[in-house]
Amino acid sequence: MSEQPSSRNELDGSVGGHVVQAGAIHGDVVLPASSALTPDEAELRRRSVQRELRRLDEEDAARERQETERRRRQERRQKELAEYLNVVRRKHRRYVILLVLTAATGVWVTVEADGMAGWAGACWLAIFTLLMSNLWWPRWKVLRDVKAGRAVQVPADRGTW
Repeated sequence: MSEQPSSRNELDGSVGGHVVQAGAIHGDVVLPASSALTPDEAELRRRSVQRELRRLDEEDAARERQETERRRRQERRQKELAEYLNVVRRKHRRYVILLVLTAATGVWVTVEADGMAGWAGACWLAIFTLLMSNLWWPRWKVLRDVKAGRAVQVPADRGTW
């Protein structure tokens, strides 16, 4: 034996006006057009609607403030990144010149110093390596990451730029 599919009517939330709950309706259902609200109920409903509209307006305003603040922070980060990259590019150019001069001086000292050629070359090689590892290499990595489209972390301390 097959069972009849069950039907179910539910009513949630606040309902303003007439409601009919029925499993099956045969024929016409006529609901009166006039509201059967008393003046007090009408006033309460009006206040409730106004309160809900104020709450929604406040939520919209808060959402707008958050979006504006988010945009401001993003613009500030982009401006700081641009400044950081300008400093890195400028220092990178400076350090490339310094490295070339150091290397040239190292070659000159090695060629000119007859008896101390081994020591002088080793000292200048050490200076060249220190300069390269501390000054040029970190800035080159930043510029390489920017060119490759990778994220670049801007140091908080401007002294380390």
